[in-house]
Amino acid sequence: MRKAMVIALALMLAVTIGATVGAKQVTIRFYSMHMSYEPMASALMSIIAEFERQNPDIDIEPEPVSEVERHTKFVAEMEAGAGPDVISIGPGFVRPYYEAGYLVSLDAYLNADPSYIGQFVGSAVEACTWGGNVYAIPHWGGAEGVLMYNKEMFRAAGLDENRPPETWEEFLAYAQALTRDTDGDGEADQWGYAFRSSRQEGTTEILRTWLWANGASILDSTETQSLIDSPEAIEALRFLTDLALVNNVVPPSFANISGGEISTLFAEGKVAMYYDGPWAPGSVLAHNPEMAGKLGVAAPMARKYRMSPSIFVANGITRDCENPDAAWRFIQYLSNVESNIVYAQASGFQSMRKDVPADATTDDPLIMQFADILVQYGQMIEQVPHKSDIDIIVATALQEILLQVKSVEQAAADAARQIEALLQ
Repeated sequence: MRKAMVIALALMLAVTIGATVGAKQVTIRFYSMHMSYEPMASALMSIIAEFERQNPDIDIEPEPVSEVERHTKFVAEMEAGAGPDVISIGPGFVRPYYEAGYLVSLDAYLNADPSYIGQFVGSAVEACTWGGNVYAIPHWGGAEGVLMYNKEMFRAAGLDENRPPETWEEFLAYAQALTRDTDGDGEADQWGYAFRSSRQEGTTEILRTWLWANGASILDSTETQSLIDSPEAIEALRFLTDLALVNNVVPPSFANISGGEISTLFAEGKVAMYYDGPWAPGSVLAHNPEMAGKLGVAAPMARKYRMSPSIFVANGITRDCENPDAAWRFIQYLSNVESNIVYAQASGFQSMRKDVPADATTDDPLIMQFADILVQYGQMIEQVPHKSDIDIIVATALQEILLQVKSVEQAAADAARQIEALLQ
């Protein structure tokens, strides 16, 4: 009897070893902007390591990409037939990537478990559904039109740290008070505000905070006409660019500055206020831990409306993926409750799963404020045709105004014509 058991165990071990040796090792390329930035990159690497431990037949090959290149590089790879297997899809890009044929439908997997997709925020799922099929799984999101401010700098300027500006007029007064010459050399070395102006989608995503506050939009509801040259949009563009050209309350690099550069200036105490999302505190503290306790968060300022442009990021499988089953296993793991909690705790992002409450991911009152602002004022950035091109056109117009090569009216009119030509 004992000899028979030993033989049986030996046979089982041989079968197991044979299966392991014979198993096909699969590599999945994972394309993500957030593999390039901390603390998000470290959180994702820990999730990937655990996935590989649980799935020894799958290797995940991260493909980090900068915010500036995230769209153009992906399109170039796909057009060359060398795209990644799984892509972390940036705000507003599920529709354009679906229309370009870059993504494959996930319905075959979802039909096997009809209850699965119901675990995610409905509005995000709708934004991932085109032509009746689901093309990506919502992962995380947040309101990015949230005012970050430095409480210590408020106090030094004689401002109430518990009363951030609520209107454009108050904001300008605060920004002027916070722009100072701290070393007495006759030149400002601390500025009240900074805003993105580099030629990238993120610039226009944040710009929507100002446009929407004044009742302006980039496109009309039919997606055939641009409204970037409307009186409301021109007023918003003039107010924003006057902060640099007239009021001198932004850093001298104002004509070409990225979100990462602004975050660094804020962390170093050079800028007192800027708009960003729930990932901002983690990035600031990673750069300068001494900022702990100095960070303030407030709802976006109102002109006619108080609205916070909000985003979500989703994971999809590309048409170039040769091992979609393995890619789907990875997406499921990224999207499970445990991974969502790990990532949210590290990054500050809000999970797109309905069964992951905010208090399960953080006890930080600052991050909880971001969640509250998302609920109260969040408005998802629309998914429109040619989103990347349109965002770049608008960002370029902003640069042209700041460089004073065009007036506000001319830059807006030219941008509107370019956008409408795209939409024909």
